[in-house]
Amino acid sequence: MTTSSGSRTAWVDLLRSFITILVIAHHAALAYTSFSSFNAGAYILSTHPVVDSHRWAALDVLVGFNDVFFMPLMFLISGLFVMPALQRKGPFPFLTDRFRRLFIPFIFAVTILMGIAYYPAYLLSGKPPGMVNYIIDFFTVEAWPVGPPWFIWVLFMFNVIIALLYKPLAPLLTKLAGFVQTLAKRPFMVFTLLFIVTWLLYTPAAILFGIDTWTGIGPFDFQKSRLLLYLGYFLIGAIIGVNDLDQGLFSRESPFVKRWPIWLSLSPVSFLLLTYIPRASLSLYADSLRPFRNHHLYRFSHSV
Repeated sequence: MTTSSGSRTAWVDLLRSFITILVIAHHAALAYTSFSSFNAGAYILSTHPVVDSHRWAALDVLVGFNDVFFMPLMFLISGLFVMPALQRKGPFPFLTDRFRRLFIPFIFAVTILMGIAYYPAYLLSGKPPGMVNYIIDFFTVEAWPVGPPWFIWVLFMFNVIIALLYKPLAPLLTKLAGFVQTLAKRPFMVFTLLFIVTWLLYTPAAILFGIDTWTGIGPFDFQKSRLLLYLGYFLIGAIIGVNDLDQGLFSRESPFVKRWPIWLSLSPVSFLLLTYIPRASLSLYADSLRPFRNHHLYRFSHSV
């Protein structure tokens, strides 16, 4: 439903607020999970600037569950507002606005806020004390660590791409938006298509780069296995945002919306499958190799 002014969509505002709370909870929990660690040699590699000695394994579930979906969802939500803004402002005023709203806050966050956030980690690392030593270490040894705000510059670049390609992209996105509207009465088709798209965007990249590999220059870091996934969900959001969000696929009468209990129940099931099937597969693989572990070729190959 819309707010009383009619200019905002209430459920989108609530979703944005909820996902923001999840992001805060996720990063706060990283100080207390069973796998939390502090790396004194390179504190940027720690799970959190300060890691507590008290742990709670239940937070592993919160962090793992969030990690499956919350960043793609954030990029999707961000994409919802792109096409209306481009249609209203035009590409260059749109980019100027995004530079002010995203890039400038990003530089402030990674320089000032992250500088404050990582100072306790520097003190705990046992490196030479003093603010000057810390600043030098922050920008040289640790290479200007980006921390949690990494997604802001990635989101800015996605906005730049779609703005620069607005003219050729607009007809295609509009056509795809019309197709999405036709799926309002086919909820399981929506689920199937989203599953296939997600698999194609993530799985090959995860196999090629590994699931936890990051790269970048200075604070402009990104996770190689997920960049296409995030771009894909941002574009999905842009496609959805072409139409009125209270009509079609997301209207109150849409079968996709009415079947929310199914999607809610599928989310923990999906998480359990993603968590335990890979572990079970690795266990079976290890068991299948057990008879050969005394063979000299096996020992040689695994030592290499």
